Amino acid sequence: MTNYYEMLKVEPSASQHEVETAIDAQYNQWRRLTTHHDTNVVNQANQALALIDKIRQTLTDPTRREVYDQAIGVRGQEIGGLVDPTLLLHQALPVPVMTPPTAKVTAAPTTATPVVRADVWVCPKCEHPNAIGAQFCAKDGVKIGNPCPNCDKMTELANNFCPYCGVDKVKAYQDQRTGEVKVAQQEIAAQREQLRIYRAAADKLTNPGANSELHSAFTELRQGRSGCFESILFLGLLGFGIYQFIQDEPSFGIVLIAASFVVVLFASIFGARSTAQKNFIDKANQINNTINGLEQKIKAIQARQYPD
Repeated sequence: MTNYYEMLKVEPSASQHEVETAIDAQYNQWRRLTTHHDTNVVNQANQALALIDKIRQTLTDPTRREVYDQAIGVRGQEIGGLVDPTLLLHQALPVPVMTPPTAKVTAAPTTATPVVRADVWVCPKCEHPNAIGAQFCAKDGVKIGNPCPNCDKMTELANNFCPYCGVDKVKAYQDQRTGEVKVAQQEIAAQREQLRIYRAAADKLTNPGANSELHSAFTELRQGRSGCFESILFLGLLGFGIYQFIQDEPSFGIVLIAASFVVVLFASIFGARSTAQKNFIDKANQINNTINGLEQKIKAIQARQYPD
C-alpha cells in the first residue's frame, strides 16, 4: 500500500522542511481545482485536500511521525504486514493520493511557494497564519486578501479564483476596469455635445449681424459703467422731453420722451444678449473642466493593476 512519503514523492529520511515543502506543493495544486467548472474534478480536489491535511497533521508532528514510521516499518519492525491501531494513535490508514490532472494543473515552481491552508490565510512573506477574511497580515502588514471584483467578498490573494462566485478574479477585474472606461467615454461624448451647443449659442450672440457695432457699443457701456450711462441718458431725455411738452413744444417733447424709451429698450435687449453670452461661455468652461476630469479618470483607471 502506498504510504505518505510515496504520495508526497519524498524519501522517508527527508527533513522536516522538505516534507512541509512537498505538502504545500501538493496542497497548492489541489486548492486551485476547488473552483473548477467540472464537479467531478472539484470532488476529487476536496477529497485530496482532506487527505493532505491528515498527512500534514501526521508528518509535521515529530511524535506522530515517529509512530507512523514505526507502523509502516521505516524505523522499526512491521507487525505481520498490518498496522497496529494503538501505534497510529487513531490515525487513519493511508490512502493513495490521486494524481492531479496534468492538463489542468500548473507544475509547482522551483522557488518557494506561498503556503496555502484551508483553516487560515498564511502571509506569503513571513508565513504568519491570519484569520480568514483578513486583508493584511497581523505580523508585517503585507496584503493577503482583496475583495472579489465580481461579488465584492474578501478573498485570499493566493487563490486566483473566488471561492464564493467562482470567477477568475484577474479577468473579472479587467472586465470591470473596461466597463468603467466605457462609461467615462460615453459621458465625455455627451459632454462634448453639450459643449458644441453652448459654443454655437455664444458665437451666435457674438455676431448679431447688422447690429454688431451697436451691440458692441452697448456691451462696452454696460460692462464699463454697470448701466449708469443708460440710466442718465434715459432720465435726461425723459426730463427734457417733458419740459418741452409743457413749454408749448408738445411734438418735440413727445419725440424726446419716445427716444428715452427707445434707449431703455435697446439697452435692455443688448444687455440681455451680453448676459446670455457670458452665461453660455461660463457653461462651456465648466464642461471643458468636466471633460478634462473625465480624461484624467480614464488614465487613472487604465493605470490600475490587480490587486490595487
